[in-house]
Amino acid sequence: MGPAARGRRALIAVVAIAMLAANAAAQDTTQAKDTTTCKAICKPQLLFQPGLIRTHIITGPRVRSLSTGAITRIAGQTSSLIVFTGTAKTAIPLTSIFFNVSWLPNATAHANPYTQYTASEVGAQNIRANSPAFDLGAFVSVLPKTRTHGFLTINLQVADQFSAAARPNDQSEYTHKLDLTAIGDWSLFSRLGIPYLKNVDVLTVFDYVATGLPKAGDEVPLGERVFLDDAHSASLMLQLSFPLAPLFPKQ
Repeated sequence: MGPAARGRRALIAVVAIAMLAANAAAQDTTQAKDTTTCKAICKPQLLFQPGLIRTHIITGPRVRSLSTGAITRIAGQTSSLIVFTGTAKTAIPLTSIFFNVSWLPNATAHANPYTQYTASEVGAQNIRANSPAFDLGAFVSVLPKTRTHGFLTINLQVADQFSAAARPNDQSEYTHKLDLTAIGDWSLFSRLGIPYLKNVDVLTVFDYVATGLPKAGDEVPLGERVFLDDAHSASLMLQLSFPLAPLFPKQ
């Protein structure tokens, strides 16, 4: 997919979310409770969001081993996940901007992506694939908590993800990718009367990386395997969301 096609996809995603934002704002009969008073960007909030991620929840792509010719399908894996998120409401109703840094502490790789040495060559059991990913984007609350008595928010977000290169023609260690996400934000502890759990939420997250991944015919890693299908990164995450300092009231 060329830059023009990726740009069109990103534009379509942004327009779709903008339309959802306008529709949600128009239908929210209790919008007065959610109205922001800032002129552009409101006070930010920093969140710590540890959890678990399950990759390839739909179907993993088929790959053929270049050494044996065997065809296998990349299976989903469950890994621990660490995310730090900064988020802030904007003057646009139900719309926020965000930035996050995420990584998988126990993910492994066949070889070190920078030195190309394998685990056996460096005398280790495995190589940790612990390069962080960065996301910058916006989200709209298509179901705000004002409609669910403060219990649930559903957010749709679009982001520019800056993460490790994945295609043979990538010319840098990190590349930009279009990342689309649907998030269910559950305030399960808010009514328990426990002060330190009042602002802790449970997140259920469906994440889809739409661009920048291997296509059919790509040889990744080089000399190891060739993809027979386009890779589609659909993941499911379960996270806890802890507000960190500075502790602003929940927005």
